[in-house]
Amino acid sequence: MKIRSMGNQTTGIQNLNMDDYMQIAIPVPPREHQELFISIAKQAEKSKSELRQAIEKIDRVMKSLMQ
Repeated sequence: MKIRSMGNQTTGIQNLNMDDYMQIAIPVPPREHQELFISIAKQAEKSKSELRQAIEKIDRVMKSLMQ
């Protein structure tokens, strides 16, 4: 909503006032927080991959039991 309020509309197209837009501060977390986030994200991806493999193995076992 903040960015939308910086614009005006002509011919149905929203135009953005770049001067106002460029004044928006973008917070950058400290390096150690960024690295912590990266490690959490990597662990989540690893866990997701391991879970997917476990589900595939269970699926194969269930299919073999049904035969």
